[in-house]
Amino acid sequence: MAAKRFLAPCEHGGSPEPGQVCWECSMARIAKERIARAEYMKEWYVKNTDIAKANAKRWIAENPEAHRASKCRSYAKNAEKILERGKSYLRQYYLENRERILARCAAYDAANPDKARARVLNRRARRVGAEGKLTERDILAIIATQKGRCAYCRKKPAKLVMDHIQSLAKGGSNHRRNFQGLCGPCNQRKHAKDPLEFSRELGLLL
Repeated sequence: MAAKRFLAPCEHGGSPEPGQVCWECSMARIAKERIARAEYMKEWYVKNTDIAKANAKRWIAENPEAHRASKCRSYAKNAEKILERGKSYLRQYYLENRERILARCAAYDAANPDKARARVLNRRARRVGAEGKLTERDILAIIATQKGRCAYCRKKPAKLVMDHIQSLAKGGSNHRRNFQGLCGPCNQRKHAKDPLEFSRELGLLL
């Protein structure tokens, strides 16, 4: 049988038995070796970046499943750190490019007004916890169904306002069935009123 290698007694109080491994020294040695190995690999990577990237690319191509599993394990282990790093990067990017981002968003909204309206309505609904999601297609369908006319006064404005029939404040949903198109004046008069109550005010119901 091969003889075991033991560390000599040290400043941690020695060993209770002659030749027994000192746990503290053993862990300290392992930690130093790991740090030295990491530093060596960093220096090697800097000097051999192209070789390292080529090797990594080849390994990924040969082991796609292992690579996918490795990424999943890494993300699960560092999820909070990764998310925080991403948020930090986005905040910094926004601060550095605020004017350009706002101009680009304004141009997109101008070219896609119904998408912009749907996004605003959905954001309002999320804030109050209302169910449902409105889409650009839903808005166009509502306008087509009403033939571009206000649901109450039947006038045909240049633009219909999407109104929650049962207001979000009174528990209305954000589903398409709870929307109607109104002209500006009717939308302001209705506000958050009950639809039946408002219809009676207009003389549409008894």
